[in-house]
Amino acid sequence: METHFTTLKRLFLVTFYILISYFGIDNQGVGFYSLSLMLSSPLAIIPSTIATIQYREYAYRTSISTKSIIITLILSVVAMFAIWLFVPIFIDYFYTSEFAVVSQYNRIVSLGVLLYGMADFINRFIGAQGRGKLLRNSSFAVGISVLVFNLALIPHFGAWGAVWSKLIVGTIYLSLMIYCYLKVTKELKQSL
Repeated sequence: METHFTTLKRLFLVTFYILISYFGIDNQGVGFYSLSLMLSSPLAIIPSTIATIQYREYAYRTSISTKSIIITLILSVVAMFAIWLFVPIFIDYFYTSEFAVVSQYNRIVSLGVLLYGMADFINRFIGAQGRGKLLRNSSFAVGISVLVFNLALIPHFGAWGAVWSKLIVGTIYLSLMIYCYLKVTKELKQSL
């Protein structure tokens, strides 16, 4: 299921790669950031998969169950710590010492990816409630945030700017989804 946010994310990802390679001395930062992002990507899959499995149930509920939220958070945080533990070992074993910065990027990027994953988890519930307009508007706000933070940080800090942008925008996306979730659940409970 393609969300408005996914489409905007793809557009701004292309913009990001152009920015980081244009403002970098070479394309090394793009490679290091991309490797860090790829190694962190399972963190977004965990909450998204759990929410997709429960999508039909979400259509008939007024909120996400506390048990589902706790299980999703625990699994995601444990996976993040596992990634933090194994990425440096993986980098040391398969790459040269100049790739060590990937482990540093990965700690921050993985937290950003986890925030995106948890936001997607909430996004599925809101989508199941038929609130596409609310999700669309949130997607525009997140897309603009991606563009603003990438334009503000990457020219000055290169790949580190992209790393911090991922975390900041992940925080914005999750915050928006929590706000939308609270709004939707309040409306659903009032309509009972």
